[in-house]
Formats: sequence, C-alpha cells, structure tokens
Amino acid sequence: PMDPQRESPFLRLPGELRNQIYNAALATRSPIIDPGAPSHHTSTPPLCLPLIRTCRAVYAEASLGPLFALNRFHFTAVTHAHLFLSNLTPAHRAFIQDIEVDVRSVHAQPGEWATYLDSSLSGIGKLGSLRTDAPGLKVLRLNFSAWPTIGLSRAELGQLLRQMVTGVAGSGLERLVVMGASRGETMARRDPWSPVHYVGADD
Repeated sequence: PMDPQRESPFLRLPGELRNQIYNAALATRSPIIDPGAPSHHTSTPPLCLPLIRTCRAVYAEASLGPLFALNRFHFTAVTHAHLFLSNLTPAHRAFIQDIEVDVRSVHAQPGEWATYLDSSLSGIGKLGSLRTDAPGLKVLRLNFSAWPTIGLSRAELGQLLRQMVTGVAGSGLERLVVMGASRGETMARRDPWSPVHYVGADD
C-alpha cells in the first residue's frame, strides 16, 4: 500500500536539500535569551519548530542538533545558564557552540560568573562550570553593555572582566568576544573599549 507520508512532495526532495531546510527552520539571527528560565528577559525568536512535528517521517529524520548548534544562547544569570544546559541531553548539550553572558545582574552575586566560567574549576561548586555544561562551546561573548547601570565601580567591573577572560583561557574556545557601550558625547568620541571609559579604572 502507498505510504502517504513518503508520497509527500517535501519528502521526495533530495536529502541534502531537506537538511538545508531543517537548518533554516531551526536557526535565527537573534539570540535566544534565558531559555527555560523564569526570567523577564526571556525571549525566543520565531523558529519553525512545527515543521519537525508535521509527520512521523519528518520527526524521525530531522535532528534538533541545528537548533543548538546554529543559534546563540544569551544568559543573564548563572542559574539560568546552568538550569537550561544541565537539563539538555549530553548530545544536545555538546551541540551548543555560541553563548553570550550578560552581566547586567552581576552586582547580586559578583563572583558567580567568574567561578562558573573558570575552566580550572570544572565540577567544583553546586553550579558546576560552563566547560562541563557546554563542552562543545566555540564562541563565548561577554556582554558588558549594561555596565553604566550595574552597581559596581569601574574598577570592580574591570577586575571581573579580567577574571572572566583569565578563567576561560585554555578552554578550547575559538573566539572570545567582549561587548560594551559608551555613555555620553565625550565617551562616544572615544573607543568604547577604553579601560578608562569602559571598565578597569578607578572612579
């Protein structure tokens, strides 16, 4: 008897083309913010996940790997990152390649991010480490854009940034990106990464 699923025009497409469609359906240009966490920052851009659920044949063929491998995951707290990553299967966790750390709430627990990112402390502490939670990570983005509103001095933020960068040294990353923002017309005329006008200088 004829299998209506296998007679689908989509399933008659070449496998390579179907894989390209799956990748396009599961990828987004915008970051996925605090997934799986009770956060008012949580934001999931539109994804075509319903495609995967159209029929059993597509569900069996498609992999959720691209959902984790092709997207950037943005976290505003260590607990949000660990909760999401530790609840994934080991296979899906290993697919994740791009994570953005947003330090906007770092004043609540100043040392938490530095400890979580420290690759030499793998498995130490109740929240483990990013190295354990995302073993396939290739790109780490440190987002300090909210620094003017964080309740720490520039010197304290500078120290935190140094600790975070030092902590991931030797962790196998392909790229480390530090993002920030200038404030005011005077600062706008200067390099926003300046240690004097960004972080690292005494107030």
